[in-house]
Amino acid sequence: MFRSVRLYDYIRSELIEYENAMIKIASYDDDVHAIISSLFGDLTLEDAKRDREFKKTWTFHYLQRTIKWQTIDLFKLKNTSIWMGLIDPLDYMYNNLDDLLTRGKTSDGNTKGTSEEIDTNLSESSSLSSTSGTSKGASNSSGRTNNGGASLNQDVLELDLDSTVLDYANTLGIQVNKQEDSSSQSTEGSSKLHGKTKSDDTSVKKDMGEAHTKTTEYDYELIIKHLDFLNRQIRKFDRNFTQVFL
Repeated sequence: MFRSVRLYDYIRSELIEYENAMIKIASYDDDVHAIISSLFGDLTLEDAKRDREFKKTWTFHYLQRTIKWQTIDLFKLKNTSIWMGLIDPLDYMYNNLDDLLTRGKTSDGNTKGTSEEIDTNLSESSSLSSTSGTSKGASNSSGRTNNGGASLNQDVLELDLDSTVLDYANTLGIQVNKQEDSSSQSTEGSSKLHGKTKSDDTSVKKDMGEAHTKTTEYDYELIIKHLDFLNRQIRKFDRNFTQVFL
């Protein structure tokens, strides 16, 4: 390996089969992470997420820097030796990060509550109804029929048809009809209906709840010191790259 090889050139040579190698490096995908982990002897922190974050930061910090050693195997060896000395302190820091950044200023609280709701519905109704009736009727009828008949005498040549008086009659009949019908019907009825309804509907609803709250107060100055500590650990790898003088 030549001295002019940058870390970026080495990573890209490992991704030669990919056309979008530059995008893969910028996104730090799983393939890139595997290549970088091999430079650390495939040793990892206890927390896989923290391990990936640290190596990603390391990668972009040295991406354009030139590797100092002539062979990649020697570079891996030097890199791994530094990394082995950082694993324990980094694991301790990440495992106790909340306590280190808050100085133990964490409070827990439990809240319990009970609510009771009573719903009462009272209703009462009554009804009263009555009916009565009377009917009466009467009818009268009478009639009379008079009839008479005459045959014209041979000596009489004229007959007044408009006259109801006959000078003589061969036959005479009188019929008198009288009918009287009187009826009286009286119907009287009375009925009463009385009803009363009463209902009582009561329901009780009771709710019980419990809430747990945790309050953590971070110290801003401790956060700054934490970031400075991480930067100092990353700069310990600087000896594996050529120096840049500005």
